[in-house]
Amino acid sequence: MYLKNFHITNFRCISDLDIEFQKGLNVLIGENNSGKTAIIDALRLSLGIGPNRREIFTNSDDFHISLEGIRTDQIEFNLTFSEPSIEEQGVFIELLTIKENVPELQLHIRYKLENKNGIERIKFTCWGGENEGQSISSDVFDLFYYVHLGALRNAEKDLSPSRGNRTSQLFLKLVENLDEQKKYAQAIQNKIDELENWNELKKKAKEKVNEHLSKLTIVDSKQEIDINHIPFEYKKIVENLKMQLLQRFGSDSIQRFEIYQNGLGYNNLIYISTVLGDIFERKQREKESFISLFIEEPEAHLHPQLQDILFNFLKKTAEEKIQIFITSHSPTVSAKSQLNSIIVLQKTDDNVSSVSLKECNLNETNQKKLERFLDVTKAQLFFAKGVLLVEGISEALLIPTFSEILGYDLDQSGIEIVNINGVAFEPFAKLFNSISEKERLKSRCSIVTDDDRQNGSISKRAGRAVSLKNANLNVLLSKKTFEYELFICGNEEILKSLYLEMHPRTIIATADDFIEKLENNKDKAEFAQNLAYKLHSDQETKRNFRVPKYIKDSLDWVLKKENA
Repeated sequence: MYLKNFHITNFRCISDLDIEFQKGLNVLIGENNSGKTAIIDALRLSLGIGPNRREIFTNSDDFHISLEGIRTDQIEFNLTFSEPSIEEQGVFIELLTIKENVPELQLHIRYKLENKNGIERIKFTCWGGENEGQSISSDVFDLFYYVHLGALRNAEKDLSPSRGNRTSQLFLKLVENLDEQKKYAQAIQNKIDELENWNELKKKAKEKVNEHLSKLTIVDSKQEIDINHIPFEYKKIVENLKMQLLQRFGSDSIQRFEIYQNGLGYNNLIYISTVLGDIFERKQREKESFISLFIEEPEAHLHPQLQDILFNFLKKTAEEKIQIFITSHSPTVSAKSQLNSIIVLQKTDDNVSSVSLKECNLNETNQKKLERFLDVTKAQLFFAKGVLLVEGISEALLIPTFSEILGYDLDQSGIEIVNINGVAFEPFAKLFNSISEKERLKSRCSIVTDDDRQNGSISKRAGRAVSLKNANLNVLLSKKTFEYELFICGNEEILKSLYLEMHPRTIIATADDFIEKLENNKDKAEFAQNLAYKLHSDQETKRNFRVPKYIKDSLDWVLKKENA
């Protein structure tokens, strides 16, 4: 079985949120303060309700506060688990319900904030199935198990010898039988008892103490001491095991390093490996348990290549019937994820919304193209407040400068310019133009492209682009081409002068001449770069430059200007 749906009400920054998960790996991405940690903590509260495993608790600050400053008095978590096996239906029978002849498991949790005589108390109730009041036994609670790796995890501390450290937890899973644990402890005891040097040392220490003790006691009441080890306990032994890093040089030479001598990134990998060893061992022994792994910002302290290795490993791990939930604001992680595993979180007003990309209106062709195009730079669109999709390097180079001329700050506004390097806009457009709010991103998007008109009519390609316009997607066309529009909107002298610096013998009479020269010399990108530099370095040129209206309109749309 797997957690399919999670409904959160009135928890921290979330007033009402419905999230659809999938089997295996789930990647929650979004800008800072978009609710990623709140969702992970809500999952921890829900799946850690067993009295022996609870590591996080609610307080009054967890109850949602509206824009009007009103704090709610009730938090609810509703979880739906799909595809339970026959065995799982049996062990989780207290959560079982049948929907349209399909079995599923439901878990409901409610926290109620009460204030009596100025004293705040939080009441907790939970039930299984559809009907409130269906009790859940502690045995069922014990079947839920998760491991949480927080964003601020201290790998060095958690791997060091200490009570309850991660290394000891792995060893406790490897040997769970108490009798077996006693045998391991006794074996160590026996080995120490056989060491002659150690026994001789204990004998000398005992003689020294007894020599002085005999002088401090009454003759008829002499006392002696003996020295032995305290009984060895398996748990204490494994809690004091020390992990070291081995560096091999050639076939024979090995150098040992302490964990604290290692870098943060590699320590994180060691820590995650230890956790996964613990989880796999538990899954083998408790096949009926629901086991999950939560990792916040797995990219922490890792360079992009190590992020790739870790993420690919986690994808394979998720195939072992372990549901994994990752939060990230790394474009590298987003670009490496399968689209079906990505859940985009966006903050709007006083609520968090989520869009599962598998629910977006993407056919198989759209999905394959989008996965191929989503390199690290393009994946940044998932974190943006607004997106401009452009077809070439010239637009990508110049639009940021044009926005400055218009008085817009794209960086502070969270606007991302994505260069498609062509005209394959449809896969990206599908992320924004669905009529259903659940199937589109909440941010706005503008497609900025050429109409490529001939004989007064726009091209079929441009017509297809215009047909994508809907919901949060707008489509703005230049007349003929980007450079043609720049020429005819009042920048003729600036462009001719700049091009003459590149080609002194060139004669340009009309906009068509200008476009023909750019295309024949294949220097559109170079010209755009020179123009961007000119506008940055020459204030008079910048003051006299006119930004084409369709560019301004595209910016106004994503920035939600009143005149858009």
